[in-house]
Amino acid sequence: MDGSNFKNIKMKYFSALVLCFVCYKVPSQIKPKTQMPEQTRILFVLDASGSMRAEWEGRQRIEIAKKILTDLVDSLRANKNLQLGLRVYGHQYDYKQNNCTDSKLEVGFGKETHNQIIVKLNQLVPQGTTPMAYSMEKATEDFPAADGYRNILIMITDGKEECKGDPCAISKNLQKRGIFLRPFVVGLGIPPQYEKDFACMGKFYNAQTVSQFKGFLGEIMNQALGKTTVSVELLDINELPKEKDINISFVNRVTGETVYDYVHYRDNTGKTDTLKVDAILTYDIIANTIPRTIAENISFEGGKHNVVKLKVPQGTLQFDFPGYTQYNTELSAIIRESGKSKTLVYQKIKLPQRYLVGKYDIEIPTLPISYVSVEIKADQITRVSIPAPGVLNINNPRLLGFGSIYHITPENEHLWIMNFEGKEAKQNITLQPGTYKVVFRAEDAYGSEYTIVKKVKIESGTSVTLNLIN
Repeated sequence: MDGSNFKNIKMKYFSALVLCFVCYKVPSQIKPKTQMPEQTRILFVLDASGSMRAEWEGRQRIEIAKKILTDLVDSLRANKNLQLGLRVYGHQYDYKQNNCTDSKLEVGFGKETHNQIIVKLNQLVPQGTTPMAYSMEKATEDFPAADGYRNILIMITDGKEECKGDPCAISKNLQKRGIFLRPFVVGLGIPPQYEKDFACMGKFYNAQTVSQFKGFLGEIMNQALGKTTVSVELLDINELPKEKDINISFVNRVTGETVYDYVHYRDNTGKTDTLKVDAILTYDIIANTIPRTIAENISFEGGKHNVVKLKVPQGTLQFDFPGYTQYNTELSAIIRESGKSKTLVYQKIKLPQRYLVGKYDIEIPTLPISYVSVEIKADQITRVSIPAPGVLNINNPRLLGFGSIYHITPENEHLWIMNFEGKEAKQNITLQPGTYKVVFRAEDAYGSEYTIVKKVKIESGTSVTLNLIN
């Protein structure tokens, strides 16, 4: 090959490398993916029982409900990611019949059902009883089984359950089963003393005026359809949002299911990232610190940016333990909160770990076990120094038997730390620095008086040989 051809080949190879480098774009940041489906289904469950004929600000409650619902449904036409349905109860049978199955899906889900719902609303005549629990349970059949939808139920009523059902239990069960998200319940003039009977069903609004009723429905639409964002600020010991890189979990408080998981991020300017969340749910927000930090029963204001502040000041625990590899295993320390028996975490000796500020008890599985208590301070490294071990070589050229090793403490306590069987001619045992005694009896000895007891001192980094038989 002549020089010119070789040069051409080199140039082509170099050009290909440059082209590949230019074409391959390395993302500077992987953007978080929202777990909230784009499509939403809203089922209106309307009370059309006999009590809805009662007068409210000069008109029947049913007429007010029909008018405001009609206006609301009409205003939602532009949302192409929304499907609407209508279930009505108490409208098919006379009140005297006390029909507790008087509930019907009048308009099922589909595209552009707005006109159907408006027509059906105008036809309603209130007359029957109030099977709230039954209607909510029947809603399980109203939401078609399909992925990619948020299922929302909005119940409008002026009275309590009249069919011995338990709407609270039904609602909680259906939420846990994932049939729909936390429902909205709008009361029309419910006496305040009965509010607790409705609050357990979901998010309860008790409208005492027509204006309030209309306002509550608008608020619900913001919760259900508005763009809701949240920033979680992780505060340091001075309550400044400077902590970061902690895994955060948003847990559905009703179902216990983790809805969002992400590792907290702050940019170079110190700004916390913004996340899109579903404002319908109530959350327990968990910062997976050690131990973890929990903010319980957190609700977000729909259609707005929300800020959650969690105080998570941390420090670092690090071990200085030369020679720990002599234990022939990767040692891990057991970390517990001070005075508590539950293990928080196993920390590998060679790796530092961050903890919330506070006091901790540490147990290291050396021989004998090492116990240390420490206090973790904010933005500081707490070092735990463990002296390097030594090695005890037990020579036993011909005896089979049974032995134990005891640690003799500075207080002259003799504490058992391990047993060994004299089945090998030589045993190497890693021990922390200190004074020990070895107790041994040969298997074929004719009495306990033939027990051998020997003391030995172990120093860091040294090897000591002990002969059981001189």
